[in-house]
Amino acid sequence: MDHHHHDHPTFRATIRADGSVWLAHWEPWLDEDIPWHTLVAAQPRPRRCLLDVTLLREHDHTETPELIVTPLTELQPAHRGALIAWTSTVGYRRVWLGDEVLELEPTSGGTAESRCRVCGNRMVGKGTFFWARVRNSGCFPRRCLVCGCEIPQWQHVEQRDEATDPRPRVRTSVGGRQPRQHDSDRE
Repeated sequence: MDHHHHDHPTFRATIRADGSVWLAHWEPWLDEDIPWHTLVAAQPRPRRCLLDVTLLREHDHTETPELIVTPLTELQPAHRGALIAWTSTVGYRRVWLGDEVLELEPTSGGTAESRCRVCGNRMVGKGTFFWARVRNSGCFPRRCLVCGCEIPQWQHVEQRDEATDPRPRVRTSVGGRQPRQHDSDRE
């Protein structure tokens, strides 16, 4: 197996109280001994969880990748559920979480979506090309296609709880216009 980055994790992940998963490419300064780390450790029962995530895959990229996940703050049951839902949706088959190995059944295709919290644009992805890009990169697109701001990792549409999720199922974009669907996104 090839560690995507041999000397450090691939991503720093944040799982928020609402279950959204946010990724940032890991940077060396995240490992420095600075006061920020003591501030994180000092917070009582955090409403969010920070994790370092290392992507493992075969050299030829033929196998579904695996993840090593190192929690940096307490991993609450809700955080764990969001982590498992995200890893399964992206297509990971195995997650190494501390002393535990989680064997997953990757979600096969379908429709996934995310909404930019800055401009409000909803992005919807589906089709062979979309899912091949997600599985190849190990994550969903991390930036809004309209304003360029960071967005939460996408959710498989069928994973939403209609009783608690107020978002309409209708695809919308800025100004209420229907987003264009690229030919490569059609199945």
